[in-house]
Amino acid sequence: QITNNGPGDLDMTGWTFRKNGKESTTHIPDGTVLQPGESFRIYTGSGVDTAFKMYLGSSEPLWANDHDVIYLRDNYLNIRGYQAWTDSIFTGPESSIVIDDIQYNGLGVDDAANPNGEWIIIRNAGSETVDLSDWRIKDDGGDYVFAEGETLDPGETLKIFIGSGTDSEGVRYWGRTTGILNNDAGTLEIWTPRSQSVDVFTWGAAQSLDENPRGAIRMFANFDAAGNDATNPNGEWVALQNTSDSAIELGGYSVKYGSYVYTFADGVTLAAGANIRVMVGSGADTATTFYWGNPAGILSNTSGQVDLINADDEVLLRHEWPNPSSDVTDYGLVISGVNFDAPGSDADNPNGEWITIRNASSAEQNLLNWQIIVGSNQFVILKDTIMQPGDVVTIYMGSGTDTANTIYWGNAGGILSNTGSTAVELLSPNRDVIETHSWGAAGSNAQSVAAAIDLTVNYDAPGIDENNPNGEWVTLTNVSSQTISLAGYHLYTDGTTYA
Repeated sequence: QITNNGPGDLDMTGWTFRKNGKESTTHIPDGTVLQPGESFRIYTGSGVDTAFKMYLGSSEPLWANDHDVIYLRDNYLNIRGYQAWTDSIFTGPESSIVIDDIQYNGLGVDDAANPNGEWIIIRNAGSETVDLSDWRIKDDGGDYVFAEGETLDPGETLKIFIGSGTDSEGVRYWGRTTGILNNDAGTLEIWTPRSQSVDVFTWGAAQSLDENPRGAIRMFANFDAAGNDATNPNGEWVALQNTSDSAIELGGYSVKYGSYVYTFADGVTLAAGANIRVMVGSGADTATTFYWGNPAGILSNTSGQVDLINADDEVLLRHEWPNPSSDVTDYGLVISGVNFDAPGSDADNPNGEWITIRNASSAEQNLLNWQIIVGSNQFVILKDTIMQPGDVVTIYMGSGTDTANTIYWGNAGGILSNTGSTAVELLSPNRDVIETHSWGAAGSNAQSVAAAIDLTVNYDAPGIDENNPNGEWVTLTNVSSQTISLAGYHLYTDGTTYA
């Protein structure tokens, strides 16, 4: 594709292109004129030529996928442009467009019957708006091509569902009739119009060492320290989490907040899957904890932004609070239970109080960097805690040894009010309040539908099920204190839906 990026008209009469020095020259039709911003596309196969399209009529592919080159010459045989590509995944400067997340395992047993249960989220991790015209998401089964004029502003995300639907703000549809993402393993790439792969996302058994650092690293700020921020600087920190399968060199990278800058020393590495923190205060550095050295807290509790900057002073990541996004991500994690009244004395039996968190989604979730707040008490989960769909993790208020599904807060006494004067809040790594669980005097309408509704199923009808369909039923019970609208919700089982 040839695009006129100049300020005036471009007359390509007499222009030619060739694959390489040994291939024959192909002429662009005389009279082809591109106004500023217009494009002319050349297809290898057959079709009807138009003012902005040309077909070569070949029955076989012309350009190799792994490496090749094309030259564009004007009527004086000057090379006006060329593009070469190799088998390198990541080329050119670090792109700001990254694949943020993928849901490859939709609801139900058969993904093929529920294509919109699969989706892809891309994000603009840079500081400038990006024109996505003719960008592609590449899958083995085909490409999704972004429409002409599609743009993505800094910090914005775009969710692409695999199936069909009506495009809306922040939502697009691929248009496939079945699911296409393998549950066991897979790889997706995002390509520019110049066929440069700027990010790759893998899951399951598939691996890649070429993920863009902007997509590989997640950055979060814990800006509200427990107690007085001024006297508890290490209650504030910035966390960097590597979600990729390769180590990332951080030497020369900086974390910046206003006029405050912390620069990582040469040799500092963020290991594959690792999580490190830069504490605002002072202390002795370790492999996973670094200290900024400030005598008091510096992060504003009301609003602010932290940037991750590379050695070339380019902003790679930005974390803002409050979250600039208009919508809070639905992770599917819920507070499924709170035992606030311990047997005996709450003060002497902190482990008699506990909170359970359930993964009510259909995707794997990780509780790393999530936060629980109970009044003035804060607890951040600082270890990988992987939750498969349906898994439950119990957080005890006292001390003990953590396991795969139990976490200990470490309090000397109980902290949950028996009267319900203080609710429990669950906050994402971005510090959005995802879930609130309340009882007694602490009224709240923030409890999620997944936690507020109890679902039971009578699956075995009296007699023969096929002859007694009404002997099977599903019961929904609202266990919260709030009215819940079920408009838009549906019951789903193995391809059968009730809306």
